Amino acid sequence: MRIVEESRLSEIRRKEWEALLTEAVFRNPFLTPTWMEVWQNSFGGALDSRFFFFYLPGGTLVGVGAFADHRDGNGSRGLELLGSSDVCDYRDLVIAPGQERPVWMSLGQYFKEGPWATLHLPGLSEFSPTVPELSPVMESLGLRVKTEVEEMAVYLNLPSSWEEFQENLNPKDRHELRRKLRRLGRESSFSLEEIRGSQSLSSKMKVFFDLHRQSRKDK
Repeated sequence: MRIVEESRLSEIRRKEWEALLTEAVFRNPFLTPTWMEVWQNSFGGALDSRFFFFYLPGGTLVGVGAFADHRDGNGSRGLELLGSSDVCDYRDLVIAPGQERPVWMSLGQYFKEGPWATLHLPGLSEFSPTVPELSPVMESLGLRVKTEVEEMAVYLNLPSSWEEFQENLNPKDRHELRRKLRRLGRESSFSLEEIRGSQSLSSKMKVFFDLHRQSRKDK
């Protein structure tokens, strides 16, 4: 596997990254090239950033990782996933399905040959396909692996319909929701619209943010 390293994203690499993310098993906004660039420009200007692109021999992109050099408490040089825990809920590599082990094997070998003493991977989700592959791969390369729980994240499994969602609420919350919907119907004219496609979503998200800005600050 071939690794291409860049300090800044070119337009070609950005498009490849975005295409790969649509195939990945674990996807979230914090793994998009747009988020990484905004974070880098806003908070990581002083960092030595490194973007790794993993290609199969035929030229197919199967992995992307955003990293930065850092120094630990002892002054040893390390490599850490780009981002920060205060604004990045999750961090990870973007990997094509089924290529997790080869990509991590390639990165592990690249790391061993480099000048780094530690590889720091904060922000990994327990649902990421990285988690079951990472330790066995790194240990097979003779690297010592230490894992720890960083944060606890709550999540909610959403039902398939609005009606089912209401039925799953406790009686008090269901009554309050329906009361507010009735009030909304009396005091305004509204309709429900399903949004599909990134362009339509972007325009509607602007409306959503504008509404939040108009809300009372004490709410």
